[in-house]
Amino acid sequence: MNKENYQAVNSAVIDRWVAEGWEWGKPIDHETYLRAKAGEWGVFLTPTKTVPHEWFGDLAGKRVLGLASGGGQQIPVFTALGAVCTVLDYSAAQLESERMVAAREGYAVECVQADMTKPLPFADASFDLVLNGGAPYAADEVRRVLKPGGYFITEQAGGSDGLRLRRMLGGGSERPDFNLENEVQRFLRAGFSINFKDQCYGTGRFADTAALIRYAAARPQAFPGFSADGCAAQLEALEALCARLGYIPNTEHRFILIARKRKDGKNDG
Repeated sequence: MNKENYQAVNSAVIDRWVAEGWEWGKPIDHETYLRAKAGEWGVFLTPTKTVPHEWFGDLAGKRVLGLASGGGQQIPVFTALGAVCTVLDYSAAQLESERMVAAREGYAVECVQADMTKPLPFADASFDLVLNGGAPYAADEVRRVLKPGGYFITEQAGGSDGLRLRRMLGGGSERPDFNLENEVQRFLRAGFSINFKDQCYGTGRFADTAALIRYAAARPQAFPGFSADGCAAQLEALEALCARLGYIPNTEHRFILIARKRKDGKNDG
């Protein structure tokens, strides 16, 4: 499966999840938007904890790009705080949610359906802030579209995330070098300073094989060609493990990075 097919499959999966009531596809309501305008707001990069307000600074008049940030959750909040926002997403359903909230609240938002693994369709030095919640990115492209002094904020699943299960179920190419340490060096070479960084490793749980099948089927790049029939023997072994433990364990690897484009335009590469 090539990259274009990955993107098409991922888009179709996200569109279906949105139709089924996916957590990250539920737009904020009118009351939440009004509270944001009054200064009571929160933005999530992870499911349970809002991002500290000070990470964003004063957004009034700032140009903000959200990568894979469709769904009508984050961008409406930034708009309520006075930012001029653009959202790039590959999911038509997520972009439609953005347009719906913008129409309801009476503001303008630029919605772009595009593949963020390719060169970004924006001019150099277009944005003050680029926000990325777990989507692919290229440090050089982020640097190109950021203004000098602009910030990039991202939360990512690292290369060790789900590694045992990916190997067991015929997972895709491994990225053992995709971790906070190497990304910090990549951004330093690309002309950024690092304002914040954090990384954690842990153990997650799947309640049963049905949950694992849904997870794997929704991530064709991590589990290329996965099917329940094709992995019947492995799933049977995992079912036995679940019966013994009460869950299926999964390694988790996450990191958060805030990088600022150097104002002098130099890099360390």
